[in-house]
Amino acid sequence: MAREFASEKCVRCSRLPDRKTAAVLYGGSRWDYCYCYQCRRWFVRDPKYRYATASMDESDAIGRLMAQLQLQRETTDAQLEGFAWLRKSVSAACRFLRGRR
Repeated sequence: MAREFASEKCVRCSRLPDRKTAAVLYGGSRWDYCYCYQCRRWFVRDPKYRYATASMDESDAIGRLMAQLQLQRETTDAQLEGFAWLRKSVSAACRFLRGRR
């Protein structure tokens, strides 16, 4: 099953040219968080240049991923609030213009 999901080379255990044992589990704008199914370790990689930059332990990886997801959630919530404000303003303007007829 691990070989089916593997799409990347691990920096530790895949020394062979065509051996892919890792997969990107979260792709962010700054880092791709990868997990190797063979050695069962995490590492981060630059998505543009595709080189590994640091290995991480599981608790560090989970903490960083949770922080990224929380930031995305807050950004999405702020955008939804902005859209709700815009919708209310447009609805109020439409009601006002209908009342003037």
